[in-house]
Amino acid sequence: DIAEKLDLKSQLGYFSYCLRKLPSAYGKLDTNRLTLAHFAVQALGILGVWQNEELQKQLQLDKNAVIEWIYALQVLSNEDGSNEANVGFKGGTFLGGSFDQGSSTRQLAKTPAPASYDHGHIAMTYTALCSLKTLGDDWSRVDKKGILRGMRHLQRKDGSFQCVSVGSEHDMRFLYC
Repeated sequence: DIAEKLDLKSQLGYFSYCLRKLPSAYGKLDTNRLTLAHFAVQALGILGVWQNEELQKQLQLDKNAVIEWIYALQVLSNEDGSNEANVGFKGGTFLGGSFDQGSSTRQLAKTPAPASYDHGHIAMTYTALCSLKTLGDDWSRVDKKGILRGMRHLQRKDGSFQCVSVGSEHDMRFLYC
């Protein structure tokens, strides 16, 4: 039985813990918190958690809260387009903009970004979109047009992509995002 071979109960416990709270060993990875959450969301999806509300309750997981947290990491387009290169999802709240219900539903151009370095990251945007889809979200709150416009700023002359607009690493990894 696969459950015995994998120790399913331990796997469920570990991934649900990682989703609820960043383990201290990973504290220095707060800038990549969304990617860590992505791995937990995908693992729990493979294990059938997101289709089983009773199991979500047992594991103390709130799918809607996870969705809201992901949306709180979205950097939206400004009405004047001044942040076009920065639209997408950031990896964590390390630069401010901590989670609250207001930030997840922030209207375009009504609320300024919390920091001048508040920008999306190509890999974090990819993991956000994958996680939202796995959780059953319809992407209706994703700034799709803004993300596509921002991608133009991330593509380099040689065709590769950099991960953020302010100058960064660039290599084959970002072609897959």
